[in-house]
Amino acid sequence: DIVEFAYLNSREYQSQKETLYATALALTRERYRYMTKFSAGGNGATVDYDHVRDAGVESNTLSLPSSVSSDRVIALGGTAVARFANNVVLTFKGPQGFAEDISSNLLFEFTQSVFQRDILLEPLIQSERNVVYAGRNFARFRKQFYFSLAQTYYLDLLSTYRAIEINTQNYF
Repeated sequence: DIVEFAYLNSREYQSQKETLYATALALTRERYRYMTKFSAGGNGATVDYDHVRDAGVESNTLSLPSSVSSDRVIALGGTAVARFANNVVLTFKGPQGFAEDISSNLLFEFTQSVFQRDILLEPLIQSERNVVYAGRNFARFRKQFYFSLAQTYYLDLLSTYRAIEINTQNYF
């Protein structure tokens, strides 16, 4: 019970726990830099409509551009990017019907840095080390915390109990 109450009321314990959490959060952010990230663009939000009247002929054009891309830092320290773009244009010409123009592009891009791989991965490695250090510091703090609780509360309580017991025996 003493330990549970100490956890709830100790600012030092809470700050040590928050430091460990913040360090782990920094590692998660650093690992995110090396994950595959997807992004979408022009997915229906950029609809282009155009109405043209030229020499008595009306033409209505509706365009829906869309694209999807992903990028990732590869194990050798380079970057791989893949993009797919799609463009749909429908032209309505009244009673003559409509004409469609559908085009798609697929792009792959690989870049390799001239720096060594270990230099590019150093922030991730350092973040992992920081989490190990923070975990070790937290474990050391908990050990010292338990010892101080035992010394402050349990040993004082035990010595008081023994003093009462000895005084009782002396009385009799």
